Amino acid sequence: MATATKTRAAKARATIKPKAPSGAVLTKLRSVVTASSSNLTLEDRLQQVEELGDRIKTYVQFMSAMGEQPGISSEAKDRAARTFHERLTEVEKALRHIYDEFRLE
Repeated sequence: MATATKTRAAKARATIKPKAPSGAVLTKLRSVVTASSSNLTLEDRLQQVEELGDRIKTYVQFMSAMGEQPGISSEAKDRAARTFHERLTEVEKALRHIYDEFRLE
């Protein structure tokens, strides 16, 4: 029984900790996004902003319900929630800065 519990816990950790992309992969992705986004119209950008907002809302809903998910240790949940909160706070500050600058123009 202890082995089965450890196996479930290991699987749960594996689903929460995806492998991070390498620096080379991230650099390539950034260049693709930059190149393709430079050709976008205002309407295209605003549509993509809307779609990104929808995706972020889905992630927030998932994280908010994570506490109720069985089979995931409280340590893994805490680690995921802490990291998500830190990153979301950073993004919110950056977006607030853009918002405030635009409103002042």
